[in-house]
Amino acid sequence: MLTNAKAPLILITSTVWPYLRDIVDVMFLQQGLEYRFRYTNHYIHPDILKREELTGRNGFIVHIDAAERPHEEYETEHENADKYDEIREFLPIREVTIREVQSLGDFIWVRFEVGAWVKFSEDRETQVNELHEAVEKSTPKESRSVLRFTMYEAPGLYLPTTSNSSEWSHEVISNWIRIVKRMKEFQAHKARTPTYMKLTSVKSLASNQFLTPKLLEGGGRGYEFKSDKDHQLEIFQYTPHYRPDALIPKPFNLNLVIDEKRIIPLVGHANVIGKYDSLRLSFRPSPTIRDYGTVISFEQETGIDTDRLVNGKSGATSNVETSQRMDLSVELYAKVLRGWRQLVAAFGIAAGIVLASTVSIGPALWLAITIPLAVLFGVLGVYYGGVKD
Repeated sequence: MLTNAKAPLILITSTVWPYLRDIVDVMFLQQGLEYRFRYTNHYIHPDILKREELTGRNGFIVHIDAAERPHEEYETEHENADKYDEIREFLPIREVTIREVQSLGDFIWVRFEVGAWVKFSEDRETQVNELHEAVEKSTPKESRSVLRFTMYEAPGLYLPTTSNSSEWSHEVISNWIRIVKRMKEFQAHKARTPTYMKLTSVKSLASNQFLTPKLLEGGGRGYEFKSDKDHQLEIFQYTPHYRPDALIPKPFNLNLVIDEKRIIPLVGHANVIGKYDSLRLSFRPSPTIRDYGTVISFEQETGIDTDRLVNGKSGATSNVETSQRMDLSVELYAKVLRGWRQLVAAFGIAAGIVLASTVSIGPALWLAITIPLAVLFGVLGVYYGGVKD
């Protein structure tokens, strides 16, 4: 639930291409992670443009079903200011907190932290979603039927959320499915038959503990992973447009994209076939004596042939227009922490070198002590410095 006393902000993401792709990422992210939108000044409410400080303000992401205009009209939108996309429905998605705003010429860049999901009633079928009217009434009049503003204040708007539930709880996942079931009816979604995914958990397999996003060095938010420890990402997958008789959409691989020079993929891909699934990808950061930052992303290898999957053959075929796909494009920022084994290794090798260097200058008794110690520290260093399964 929003706690900021000021009117909540509305951040619009629409079904107009290419902005349609953003909703796939927004639906994937765990609470506490960050994302960004870019808004043209022409589409920002004047009251927002006048505000010097938006950082820290709370609000909601709202996905709108828009009747898209012909492409040539966008090329002259400033000369044809009365031509805006028709709004069919307002679908509120989740809470956000603004973390950074940059003015870059004709547009602003907004970085925000995603919060709890907007809560919808169970098993409720209506022509538009149950919260459409509340959002519409709080929207400036000139932007209720057409997309005049993509960022504005919504005085008096209250939306229930799943704020007291964990990301992997039954309540949150069930509510997430209800949101997807509504947006899948939007025409732009039907045309592209996307697979929606949600990062349900990030876990350390060694301690069996769930990891939550933290503020990392540099200001971004992400996860902290211990080096030389196994970690797992669990992703809930839902393909509401799935038709088994026609294999729509085509099966695909979800590939884990990591820095393999530093991070070992244990389970680097998952096959996405069917309507529902829980996908698990795992990896192990290699031993390190220094903390470092890294990025985890995903690649959808679309159009996987089912015969090749069944028979274990590699390769893929695709007849999907790649420029129009709603693929996951999110990046997860992470910090890999040095481990005690690596510190012991570094100390052992260093101590062994120092002791070995004194062998040639010491008396016989000193040699009898230092030689075994040098060997011991060297062996410990090599043992603890190696990658262990």
